[in-house]
Amino acid sequence: MAARKKILLVDDDEIIVNLLTHRLGSLYDISGTTNPRAALRMAKADVPDLVLCDIDMPGMSGGDLAYALSRQTGLADIPILYLTGIVSLDEVHDLD
Repeated sequence: MAARKKILLVDDDEIIVNLLTHRLGSLYDISGTTNPRAALRMAKADVPDLVLCDIDMPGMSGGDLAYALSRQTGLADIPILYLTGIVSLDEVHDLD
């Protein structure tokens, strides 16, 4: 049986990290953090197959994290998929 793919999930909102870990955890090995600076250390320690990352985070944006990963040997080729909130909280409730 093939090993499960690993996803590094990075979002400054702990609720998002928990929700996506719950939703994706049955299919992928998920490691998550709300600290984008910790994400770089985590990626070095356990090279993920994908980084699923919030684009707008305080202290270090998703773009900054992508740049930092691109500068590291062995991490530069990891695909990055950005998350972003494009609706208000009221709209989220309306959309269920």
